[in-house]
Amino acid sequence: MKMTKKQIALTAALLALVGSASAQSNVTLYGILDVYYANLAVDGKATLNKLDSGAVNQSRWGMKGSEDLGGGLKANFELAAGFSMDTGAADNGTSANTLPAVSAAFSRQSWVGFSSDSLGAVRLGRTYTPFDDQNGAADGLFDSKLSAQRQIFRTADLYGSQGYTSNFNNMVYYQAPRFAGFSAAVAFGLGEDASTTLGGASHGTSMNVTYANGPLAAGVAYQTQVVAVGGAQSKDFTRVNAAYDFGVAKLKGSFGKAANLPNAPATSTTVAPFGFGDAPVAGNDVSEYSVAVDYPVSAALTLSANVAKSTASDQALLNKIDNRTGYALGASYTLSKRTFLYGGYMTNTATNAAGTDTATRLVAAGVQHRF
Repeated sequence: MKMTKKQIALTAALLALVGSASAQSNVTLYGILDVYYANLAVDGKATLNKLDSGAVNQSRWGMKGSEDLGGGLKANFELAAGFSMDTGAADNGTSANTLPAVSAAFSRQSWVGFSSDSLGAVRLGRTYTPFDDQNGAADGLFDSKLSAQRQIFRTADLYGSQGYTSNFNNMVYYQAPRFAGFSAAVAFGLGEDASTTLGGASHGTSMNVTYANGPLAAGVAYQTQVVAVGGAQSKDFTRVNAAYDFGVAKLKGSFGKAANLPNAPATSTTVAPFGFGDAPVAGNDVSEYSVAVDYPVSAALTLSANVAKSTASDQALLNKIDNRTGYALGASYTLSKRTFLYGGYMTNTATNAAGTDTATRLVAAGVQHRF
């Protein structure tokens, strides 16, 4: 059917209106769907066969967007909520050290802010700390739960009251613009009242300085936060990372140090990521390091290896009371721009002067899809 001039004009006007609305609206809906199977053995005994969520990245969905305000200034926002792929249940992605407990709809990220190329970016709300931004920057095994570093580092965020808090509530976050390869970030978690239940692990300061130029990337990060609600003592975390891409392989190294970690009660245990009991550290200071290499076999297949060591010392007695050594080997295979397979083998040993020595072996494989 031949269109009249009036119909053609009306159609053109509608298309222009739709195009204008699309140009002004740039809100993105995104998600990560990550599920894996794991077999765990402790001291040679099979204790767990598990289908779980989020070995490489926690499963999540969210919305983010920005608006051009003119003059190079943008208004930005992001909302993100975690969930478990194996059950469909909400998962706030926080460990036992996060106070106050978070059960909000968007517990992973909930912020609004501004950015410009010349002035940097500001976020206001709940987001990841600058220390967390650097936590896995030089980790092996794709910074997943399969890596030796993630499993044994006490400066990681997987160990209840021993670990750092990855997200502060009531946060003011500033990211400086990049200059000559350098950048920096600083954030303040406003506990609002550190002497009440509104304080705790969300009250602290976090910062990093990073460098990236060509094949070299490096960073240093520091975070301090209160140990417990109403407590005067703070626990402090330091991380130094470096990575160099030789083309045929990428070599990465990480050093971590924690001070003033709280003494865990003798009768308690920290539940590790794969559901097995992990004896608490009895000392206050921790030093640890990790070395990793990523080797791209092809455009689709990447192999990764990782070795890590952690040593805890009693601050008063200066005794080494907990030593952990871990090894990991894994691979990822890309199926498309949004989907990849992964798998790995990890083993670690723990020598505890005040408790029982343990040896752990883990085999896991999974798939991740993004949209």
